[in-house]
Amino acid sequence: GCGERALCKYADLYTRRGVDVIALLLKPQHVALPVSRGESTMKCIADVLSAADTRERPIMVQGFSAGAFMYGNLLTELGRRGAEGADFAARIKGSVWDSPVDASGVPFGLSR
Repeated sequence: GCGERALCKYADLYTRRGVDVIALLLKPQHVALPVSRGESTMKCIADVLSAADTRERPIMVQGFSAGAFMYGNLLTELGRRGAEGADFAARIKGSVWDSPVDASGVPFGLSR
């Protein structure tokens, strides 16, 4: 997975270019307990991304390892929100994925 130092490095890169950053350092509970931990976390992020003061801003997504799994949870949450979630998709200007893991790779990653 990605550590706090790596997150800070990329957050600094984006903020220096005027891009807002939401950084989420995943814990095993976010993936092992996606309903109780992962979904509630993604609801909070969806709320921030759809708030009045951010809903017009473009979005750049970057994820590491299980971040791809959590991003899927975010998209599921946004899908539940109908038009509000569709607006999110239109704002995405790019994405970067480093070593994404899907659901079949989660048990292996958690065992480490």
